[in-house]
Amino acid sequence: MITKAEFDFAGNAVSGAGRLLSESDYQIVLESSTSAPDQFGVALTTSAYSGDVDFEITYVQDPNFTQTGYQSQLIAFLAEEDANAVDFALTNMGTFEDLTVGWLKSKVWDSDPLGGMDVTYLYGTNGGSSTSPRYLEMSLRVQRLNNQIHTFYKVSDDWVEFGTPTTTTSIGPLKLGFRVWKEYKEFHKFTVIATKLSGDDASSGSSSPTAAGTPAETIDRLLV
Repeated sequence: MITKAEFDFAGNAVSGAGRLLSESDYQIVLESSTSAPDQFGVALTTSAYSGDVDFEITYVQDPNFTQTGYQSQLIAFLAEEDANAVDFALTNMGTFEDLTVGWLKSKVWDSDPLGGMDVTYLYGTNGGSSTSPRYLEMSLRVQRLNNQIHTFYKVSDDWVEFGTPTTTTSIGPLKLGFRVWKEYKEFHKFTVIATKLSGDDASSGSSSPTAAGTPAETIDRLLV
């Protein structure tokens, strides 16, 4: 499992905005109350994992939106072994994407869905997709298998792969990270649990696969 000591953080923690707040040993909360684009947090494992790696990010998004339109989004991503959390604290989405090995996110409309907007949209390295209805509780999954990046979301306990798998030249150990893309919204709150489904800890050389659906222990540290 991913342990408490295996996460590093970056982000802007001014007046509580964007900081990573802990509510239990198994959750990380990313929360902001300002529309400033740099008010968000980033979490990245300190350990990198080799071989075929597979991670699940499960989150709950607070529905108390204060602005209309598309809302802030949680992004899960894979990063190179020498990357640091601060590298991904970027407000330019294109630059951020270029730094990752693979990424995916979902997004929804505001709390009063318009006709045709009761939908969850998925985007990532491999392309886009959508599913209905609008999910504020969702599991995302990013995987490197045989040097290809695969992206999934979970509906009714079933994993659905979306997009076309892309070949990666990154064959070394990888880290797991997640962050928020604010979409210039004032408020967001995501409660997140991370799970390593497979991958060998490159620092120890030991393999510690985790069964799908088993919660990983995450950090209870406060970013200051």
